[in-house]
Amino acid sequence: MACPAAASLEPQLRRFGPRDAGTAQTVIVLLVILAVVALLVVGGLVIGLAFKLLWWALIGLAIGAPARLVLPGRQTIGLLATAGAGVAARSSAASSGTRSTSAGCSSS
Repeated sequence: MACPAAASLEPQLRRFGPRDAGTAQTVIVLLVILAVVALLVVGGLVIGLAFKLLWWALIGLAIGAPARLVLPGRQTIGLLATAGAGVAARSSAASSGTRSTSAGCSSS
């Protein structure tokens, strides 16, 4: 027994030739390639952000650890707070604009 819904689709399916099937496959392939590229870009951004945050934490520890050693007495903050203080110190030093004045300028 034939399905009436399938019988009604048969004339519509005959309308599409092999050329249309190739076009549909091309569109599907292009959409898959576009999706893969989009996933790679988003993945690269996420991984880049993760490495940037890890780098900032390491720099913060490298700056904060000597600062803890210089301060007298026992420090009650942990490693995360030390890294945060180091990042804050690095950021404030970078924003203060400590530039060399000997970059080709002569002082008369």
